[in-house]
Amino acid sequence: MNAVLSLTTLLAVICLSGAMTPEYKQKLISSLTDCMKKHGLEKEEVVELMKTDKLPEAKEKQCIVGCFMDKMGFVKDLTLDWATFKIANPEKFDSPEGIDKANQVVDICAKTVSEKEKDLCQLGVKTITCLHEQAQKVQLQLPDFSFE
Repeated sequence: MNAVLSLTTLLAVICLSGAMTPEYKQKLISSLTDCMKKHGLEKEEVVELMKTDKLPEAKEKQCIVGCFMDKMGFVKDLTLDWATFKIANPEKFDSPEGIDKANQVVDICAKTVSEKEKDLCQLGVKTITCLHEQAQKVQLQLPDFSFE
């Protein structure tokens, strides 16, 4: 699988920014922490993944992406709920430009990652690939992430 993928991209498109509500940030951290435990990643590994812009090579650890999306409520019956992605964008981005760019990314990926997948891991990897590529194309500003 292409290693130049990023949890940072996923987190940016799905749920991070300075304007994020405290409740939303808590849900994000809780979901990510649960998935880290489930798929055997340490906090340091996730931070390193974000810094290096790469998914882990081990398939089991790559499953953190699908797990995270599921815990955040973006997956229904192994299909992405793209409307839920868009509904959350105003909670995540504090500028109209950020919201517009995030919505563009969601609209494009909704057309290319629309079929039901066989497993959550596969769904997560396909989704992060699209989100990463499209976020770069529209120059979506990626925020810094911390567990605090």
